Amino acid sequence: MDCILMLLPSELKLGYGESLLELLMRHLRNEDDVIRAKRVIAKALIDYFPTTEINGCEAVVMMVNNMRKVLAEHCGDHYELY
Repeated sequence: MDCILMLLPSELKLGYGESLLELLMRHLRNEDDVIRAKRVIAKALIDYFPTTEINGCEAVVMMVNNMRKVLAEHCGDHYELY
C-alpha cells in the first residue's frame, strides 16, 4: 500500500470542481495507468484513511470550500475513485 500513497501529491489540494482522479492523471501525466489502477487506488484509500458511511457505503471524504468531497467509495465488492 505504501506504493499507492506515493502517487498522491505531497500537498493535496483539490479545486471546487476537480476530482482526485483528474488530479492524479494530471500529476502523474499518464491517464491510461491511472484509469487502469482506479480500483486499486480507491481500495488503498479506503484501507488507509478514516471512512464515513454514505448511503450504506464506506467513503473517504475531505472538505473542500466548506463542502464535503468524496474521494473514494466502497459499496459491496465495488471500489470507485472520484
